[in-house]
Amino acid sequence: MDWQFVCILNVELLDILASDGMLVKRPILTNGKEVLVGFKEAEWEEKVKI
Repeated sequence: MDWQFVCILNVELLDILASDGMLVKRPILTNGKEVLVGFKEAEWEEKVKI
């Protein structure tokens, strides 16, 4: 299964992100089997072939 980037745009989510800057700095990416939390460049390069 390919990795998918999901964008959710609604007022409540934007309010939550605006209230805590660390949430923006900790991306979450999943392919349905694995989850990458945070951004570790080497890990993303290994897992995500863009």
